[in-house]
Amino acid sequence: LGAILKAYDLQPEPRYFWYEGEQSLLAMFIFTFFIGVLLYGLKLNNWSFKGYLRLLNYSGKLLTDFVLLENEALSFINIGILGLLGTAYVLLIRAPLNGPTIGGIMTLAGFGALGKHPRNILPVVLGIVIGAITNSQPVNSAAMVLAVLFGTTLAPIAGEFGIIWGIIAGFLHSALVMNLGFLHLGMNLYNNGFSGGFIAIFLQPIIDAWKKLKEAVQQRLFGNKDKEGVENGN
Repeated sequence: LGAILKAYDLQPEPRYFWYEGEQSLLAMFIFTFFIGVLLYGLKLNNWSFKGYLRLLNYSGKLLTDFVLLENEALSFINIGILGLLGTAYVLLIRAPLNGPTIGGIMTLAGFGALGKHPRNILPVVLGIVIGAITNSQPVNSAAMVLAVLFGTTLAPIAGEFGIIWGIIAGFLHSALVMNLGFLHLGMNLYNNGFSGGFIAIFLQPIIDAWKKLKEAVQQRLFGNKDKEGVENGN
């Protein structure tokens, strides 16, 4: 649709809505909500974090349903922690709590029951922050704040392939997400998900090729050593 509208010079006028008003009540409400979720999870788990470290070992790729794979208690604990982390990040960089950022926080927390956890989101967040620090967008700009919150869609990359690839994915996402709006003219509300899909499609074959190359090199180096050891033994 965006392409058709652009072809006939019927592009909708861009509009920017970014609330920066009263923050105290919103912050109190969100923190209270997620603390309540965390406490409820702890209550279900006999007031302990028992089993939570096990949850952090999941990669997060589909289908990682923590309710089915673990239990409701750990899922609520994880949701509460992610919600608190997301809210704390927004306030720490002095970005406003508004509709988009609260939506991002809720999305981040909600997927705490379906694959996301601190261990697989932090590398992606770090990569996006590095991108924000080095590019033309301030860390607390609307684009970069939403990139961090919604860009955690790439968490399975970090969970499956490691911290370095998670950071790379986040860094690439910080650049690509700012350049996709012209394709859909703002009519796709899932801009970060759109970008995340492109990043995953781009990185997957590169990661696979890198793993094969690494295995081949290791086989060549250590395989030859093993062969030499056998020959010397004979």
